[in-house]
Amino acid sequence: MSAISEVHRLVGPFSGITWPPQPSSGSYRPRSLHNYLAGTAPVTYSRPYPRVTGRASGSGVSYDRETAWRIAVIESLERIATASVSTEFVQGDALSVPGAIDLEDIPRCSETELAHPSCTLERPDNKASIRWATGIDLADCSPARVPAVMVYLDLPAGEGERFWRQISTGVAAGPTWEAAVTSAICEAIERDIVAVTWLQKLPLPRLAPAELWDSTRDLLLWCQRKYIEVHFFDATTEIGVPTVYCVQEAPYDTVSRLVVSAATDPDPAQAAEHALVEGLALRPTLHQAAADERRVVSVLKGALAIGSPRMSRAMDFLLRTPDHSRTRRMPPLAAPPSGSEDDKTRMHRLVDACTRAGHKVYAFDLATPDLRTIGLHVARVVIPSLQPLSFSPHARYLGHPRVYELPGLLGHRSLTEGGLNSDPQPFA
Repeated sequence: MSAISEVHRLVGPFSGITWPPQPSSGSYRPRSLHNYLAGTAPVTYSRPYPRVTGRASGSGVSYDRETAWRIAVIESLERIATASVSTEFVQGDALSVPGAIDLEDIPRCSETELAHPSCTLERPDNKASIRWATGIDLADCSPARVPAVMVYLDLPAGEGERFWRQISTGVAAGPTWEAAVTSAICEAIERDIVAVTWLQKLPLPRLAPAELWDSTRDLLLWCQRKYIEVHFFDATTEIGVPTVYCVQEAPYDTVSRLVVSAATDPDPAQAAEHALVEGLALRPTLHQAAADERRVVSVLKGALAIGSPRMSRAMDFLLRTPDHSRTRRMPPLAAPPSGSEDDKTRMHRLVDACTRAGHKVYAFDLATPDLRTIGLHVARVVIPSLQPLSFSPHARYLGHPRVYELPGLLGHRSLTEGGLNSDPQPFA
């Protein structure tokens, strides 16, 4: 049996997922889509780094009820895995630890951000003694070490480690190691362009309707009946992996007038449907959060702010451009001559695409013993040259060259730091 079909074994009061998946409200999405939410209680770790983590949660969306239930469980298990540390890390500075990446190459806050009293981050320092997680450079499978705070979640930052806000970007589970890595790479690429599109107010080209599946068109018809206009944009970067940026515009929704979602996948049609489905699942979450302030976590604050009617013009740089009717087809990531591929081949295609574009890809195996018993793999991917997604207004990594270089690579003008978008990030 596959790992996905076995995840029910890790649900229950004495298992990883103590909060069994529950169906989410269906008031703001098609009945053909099922959405489940799962979660855990706070977890206490006694060693090697004693701490209590927050409650982990996951969401699953699918046309199939059972699949949505399982995806919610798997996403929650991912969160647990990113906080689970089984051995002590290597400690030392970047100049003396074998295989350590150069901290000069990682994203950083600008001098202006660092000077702000509300910025809690600091400059990364190659001479600081910090903890390092051991993984591999996927280009040549050589050992590589990346700061532990960039790999794990809920890991209290020590001296010299407060240069990074821990986030789940680049974490994914899969039935094979290669499948997990593939999904993690796609997410890192997706969040890179999501961050830069918003900061630089990029006028992305619209996606041609011919790229859509029939099931996606059915969802669009449902949206039309609900007075929701859906806009698809081609957000593919120089890496070449198809990425779709999706904006839902609902003029009669007083909570979520604008909803932003995105997805990256070697198949453009898959990316478009995934982006739309994610956005449709987000809308009820935003309505629930607006009705109960206790549900408003940091990642939802920007989405709620931009969804407010008073911010209805916040995305005019995308929705109201002079050539807003121009569309273009999005080619898929080049497939092997045979037309079919396994998980390993697909992973290598993505790694090769990143490498050709000048991006190093580091991978870390985060699967815990209980996940291994059902054959589920969890991978964390770190691509330091890409732009991180940040929900903090005073720590958006504006000192990273990627913010200013990517627009030119895509044929757009590049704003200086003073001209960047100051509105909160609407993606959630």
